[in-house]
Amino acid sequence: MSDSSPEEVTPEPPMGPWGSLIPEETGLVAFWPHRESPTLEEVSSAIRTWVGEDVVVTDAEESEDENEEPSSETLFRAVPIDVDDTDTLWGLQLTVPSMNSAIILWAEAATQLGKEEREQLGTASADSPWVIRAQTVLQPGQAADDYFMLMNILAGALPDIVGILDVVTSQQFHRKQLDEIFVAKDALPVDHVLWRLGRFDGKAAGDPILLASTGLRRCGLPELEVIELPAEHAQAAVITMHTLASLLLEGELPAPGDAIDIGDGLQVCLRLSTSISDQLPDHAPGHPAWRKRMASLGMPRFQEVSAVVCERGPQEGQPTAWHYPRETITAIESGTAVLYISSNEANAEARRAQATFPSFATAWGSLHRANHPDWNALAEKAFLVQAPLDMDPSDERIEQVWFQLRSIERGSVHAILIESSRSDPTAIAGQERVIPIDQISNWRVELPDRSYGPSETDILLAAIDQTRGIEGTTP
Repeated sequence: MSDSSPEEVTPEPPMGPWGSLIPEETGLVAFWPHRESPTLEEVSSAIRTWVGEDVVVTDAEESEDENEEPSSETLFRAVPIDVDDTDTLWGLQLTVPSMNSAIILWAEAATQLGKEEREQLGTASADSPWVIRAQTVLQPGQAADDYFMLMNILAGALPDIVGILDVVTSQQFHRKQLDEIFVAKDALPVDHVLWRLGRFDGKAAGDPILLASTGLRRCGLPELEVIELPAEHAQAAVITMHTLASLLLEGELPAPGDAIDIGDGLQVCLRLSTSISDQLPDHAPGHPAWRKRMASLGMPRFQEVSAVVCERGPQEGQPTAWHYPRETITAIESGTAVLYISSNEANAEARRAQATFPSFATAWGSLHRANHPDWNALAEKAFLVQAPLDMDPSDERIEQVWFQLRSIERGSVHAILIESSRSDPTAIAGQERVIPIDQISNWRVELPDRSYGPSETDILLAAIDQTRGIEGTTP
């Protein structure tokens, strides 16, 4: 079944400076743990139950045209398809009105996947005798929505699946992650699951490194790279690349050299890898010889045109000179960077913050109500909430600001604005505001040992207990 692919109905993008950006296929492998193989009937029935009564399941011979677009009354159309591969148990084509390309599902023995790949997902996946594969093409401009729909159908309709492997990025999602990110009732599309970043070191210790993305090409974008980067700046460069990739997903790809705003007063630009590679030392990651070698090792993407993230503007008066994005990296490392965030990531971040707010409130109450002056003082300064300023909703960028928590009431918090707004002159540091909990977009707790956020509620509560001297807790 590996030679089958969904029909691509998105018009071919014109050839531009970044080359042809026809999205690559997205492939998933879902692990089925039962001794008996998943049947076409049970998978079709499970999808029908998950999606709802409007799904249409037909036999291939009953469908006049497998690729016929469903009517406006039809949510989904599921059509069994013929399979030529003797290793394939069955095939199913799903047509989803919100997606330009069909989803192809098929089942086969897990022996078709390497043992090492199965073991990366854990014992349950490594021991799974069967897999269900999925394949589609994401539509540029709505890649996050399409990916979310694909994962939601696969993981939601088939709760017995113990894990899913993203073939493009080698990202592994365990069952708990699937439920939290893609299946939960309040789950929303997120950007960062679409790509992964890899680090490639030079030959000698202390040589500059290269950071590169994998997964953006399936979104209709070039892969991103940061070249000739001192290793000590790797963490800040990773933040820069994640921020930029997310913004590019919901915006337009700029021409090489054009400025891109990625934060308040922070700009970068993208340059063609083909215009930079020849300027690198022979041994450096990113040099043409290095790219050829990486292609021979099974990574052909390094010989495709990629977008190198650079500092905005010519350097040292030379129009063709370039440099890694030093200004942004310096701002991130100094803690002064105010980076933009895509609407998908902002919505997902707010959902996570609001869902975990009870744990945040429990931690605050544990210190605030305790009869101990040191703990009370810590509660006064360590608990922060983020919320958007009241601004014109038509603004492209809504400023998110941080407040210091003062009290929690039913359905809202009282908090003090920490820093004056960069965009609203009336929002001055020290102002007290009432913030509805359903408007909180993030929170963090800055204890003496470290900072904790919404994804760390378990260890946060343990750290609070340890701060109070309660035995038997480990942060």
